[in-house]
Amino acid sequence: MNAAENLLGPEALARHGARMAFHCEGEAVSYLEFAARVARAAAALVALGVKPGDRVLLLLRDTPEYAAAWLGAVRAGAVAIGLNTKLSEQEYRYILADSAARLAIIEDVFARARPDLTAELAREGRLVVAGEGMPSWRAALARAPAAPAFDARPEQPAFWLYSSGTTGKPKGIIHSHKDIAPAGQVQREVFGLGPGDIVLTTSKLFFAYALEMGFLGSLAIGATSILNPEWPEIEPVAGLVARHAPTAFFSVPSFYRRLLALPAKQLAAFRSVRRFVSAGERMPAPVLEQWRQATGRDILGVYGMSETFCVCLATPPDQATALRTGKPLAGVGTRLMTPEGNEAPPGEPGVLWVRHPALALGYANRPEQTAAQYKDGWFCTNDIF
Repeated sequence: MNAAENLLGPEALARHGARMAFHCEGEAVSYLEFAARVARAAAALVALGVKPGDRVLLLLRDTPEYAAAWLGAVRAGAVAIGLNTKLSEQEYRYILADSAARLAIIEDVFARARPDLTAELAREGRLVVAGEGMPSWRAALARAPAAPAFDARPEQPAFWLYSSGTTGKPKGIIHSHKDIAPAGQVQREVFGLGPGDIVLTTSKLFFAYALEMGFLGSLAIGATSILNPEWPEIEPVAGLVARHAPTAFFSVPSFYRRLLALPAKQLAAFRSVRRFVSAGERMPAPVLEQWRQATGRDILGVYGMSETFCVCLATPPDQATALRTGKPLAGVGTRLMTPEGNEAPPGEPGVLWVRHPALALGYANRPEQTAAQYKDGWFCTNDIF
């Protein structure tokens, strides 16, 4: 199985080919066109010497070009690693070394901002530049011959997610092709989204939350995703809502709180959104209540992590409350454990362990931490519930 082909192969295109996959700053890209871009990106990577299993770093803004390069790496059998665009040069160097990346695709604006690093990568033959600069990624795309998708095994690595590094150096979390299959489950089964719906996420695509909600999950259900290349600010985001009238809006509590500062006229556009979703931190009860008053809609909570990539728990539409994290999705197992390794008694707090169909293979270059947190198909979240 190749996860890129599962999302954009003949069966998927027969259902959604004419629909729009992405809108981005006036550009509209259909599923059919996006599939062609992904195929070209995969072929370009192969022509550049990328082999199955090689890691490919992507330092680009959220655009269809980024999405095609990311999924193109997966189609080629390589491993896509989207990078946080706000990291320091030291952090980029750490990830380069930790991942042993074969190639980095860097947008020109970031290449110019890190001239020493990009010059080194160019000398090593590990760089292509998207935009103005050499070697040119777009030239590689233009001359790439057609090539079939790599026939990947379900457990073969497809992408890594790097943790934020808040508890130390960032960890590379290894996900395989089979982990992309559950993407879109929560949108479809809990939020009632499907073909023709429009989604907008304020988080960036290098985060697991946005990777599912605004990219892979939206492709899986035949929806249209609104991509915002710039770092999210409340007024531009409100403008996107007014212009595109999304069906679902995915954000975090702090951003919802900032949006509430907008004038009532700008907030009025949000009243047409059917589903509001929040993740990343606990939703303060006052924010939830103020949002209800301003838009007439609840904010539904989801809980997940980079190690599962996809959502683990979600709040059903009729049960929105700041006190509840949500219910496990179908196929997701949960249990609370004491520090001694026993099941926590009913009503008592415990550490949450999850079993998830998209659970990562483990941490790159960290066998001891992998052994400590991944046990018999379960993952220790270290979160108390």
